[in-house]
Amino acid sequence: MSPTPPTIFPASWQPRSAAGLVRVGPDEDGGYVIGAAALARTKRLVSGGLFDDWRFEADFQARTGSEIDCYDASVTAKFWAKRYYAYAKAIPAGRTKPRDFARYLEFKRFFDGRRNRHHRAFLTYGTWGTDLHTAIGTDAGASTFLKIDIEVSEYRVLPDIIARQEAVSGFVIEFHDVDLHVDRISRFIADAAPWFYVEHLHINNYGPLAPNGLPTAIEMSFGRVDQLLPTDEAVVRSYPLTGLDVPNNPDAADIAFTFA
Repeated sequence: MSPTPPTIFPASWQPRSAAGLVRVGPDEDGGYVIGAAALARTKRLVSGGLFDDWRFEADFQARTGSEIDCYDASVTAKFWAKRYYAYAKAIPAGRTKPRDFARYLEFKRFFDGRRNRHHRAFLTYGTWGTDLHTAIGTDAGASTFLKIDIEVSEYRVLPDIIARQEAVSGFVIEFHDVDLHVDRISRFIADAAPWFYVEHLHINNYGPLAPNGLPTAIEMSFGRVDQLLPTDEAVVRSYPLTGLDVPNNPDAADIAFTFA
């Protein structure tokens, strides 16, 4: 079996060296590296994808005071019943923490329906759930930040991000099936270039590498061009970034990469 080649991304995916990157959320899966400039102007977070972990949303709110609208149709009473069964089943292996059994109450306290709202709908085409036009609403002040981790439906909302660029302060996307969609991601970066630039890139090491060396999942952050300093240029840096990036899967090494 031949070894997997090194991971090399297209040159257009290379982040620009904007100052002030910060990690928001946990030091594991669910945390993201984004720009402090976007945090400073954000008043509302539209978050797609929740599962049973809202540490990113809580940290984001603590830093910005933003209101939160989170979209995930899978988080229901049945979902929580299954999660509690999983927590109980994992006790003998030591993978369950005592606070896991308080998680549902913490969820209800955080998503109280006032400042923080959980919507039982997926971000996707409007005919299938809620589209980004509806989720963003009437904001036109570039004060809405987007977190998009919606399991392949990210490709369905990309046109809406560009269409509503005037409302968006920045965004982070987890792209899936990256090895199959390199051209599609590259086209989006090019189409978004008048307003947004790639700010950060990280490989999610829970996903395998394809035979061509490309990962199946990445986290890509975007900042606004009008917040980019004239001195900020694309530079060669060593990725992952020490002090900011951590492995999504703590039991495996982070994955290094470069650009063509």
